[in-house]
Amino acid sequence: MLSISEVKLVLESLDNPPDNAVYNKTKEYVDTFARFYDHETAFNVRSGFPNPPFQFFEQVQLVNLCPMEAEEAKALIPSIQVEDDQLQQYLDDMTRARKAQQPPA
Repeated sequence: MLSISEVKLVLESLDNPPDNAVYNKTKEYVDTFARFYDHETAFNVRSGFPNPPFQFFEQVQLVNLCPMEAEEAKALIPSIQVEDDQLQQYLDDMTRARKAQQPPA
């Protein structure tokens, strides 16, 4: 599974992107909702949620949704079994990475 940010990076790396409605709508969507803009940050954030204890689905959804609090994350993704303190540390790391990145050009 890829996060929205990872899909955005894949689409941007295409040498000859197709010019069709599906591609254009997908590109518009990922441009709107991607939270991370460069390969290094996207990789580091995703790898910041180790497997285990996080399942792949949970990793991707945490990166896509960027919840600020452990309680919010568990409400959005009920399958998360990590203790709140540990989850909050991961979320805080993700928030710091998001704020530290350079905005897209």
